[in-house]
Amino acid sequence: MVADYRRTGHGCYIWPAHFAGTTREDCQIEKPANLDWIGRPHGFHVSCLPVKIKQASAGWRRAVALASED
Repeated sequence: MVADYRRTGHGCYIWPAHFAGTTREDCQIEKPANLDWIGRPHGFHVSCLPVKIKQASAGWRRAVALASED
């Protein structure tokens, strides 16, 4: 990737996933933290609630894990 970027100077070689949304709508979740707080490796749902920002192509989100007690 670095060699292609140096050759062309185009950022799509460094961050190809960031260009996935140029042809269709997508959602990326980067750098999730505190996943160990969920307490189990499976058996939960994740809900990501985006914050809409006017005239922006990206924004932050509040991600929550929903796990039952049983």
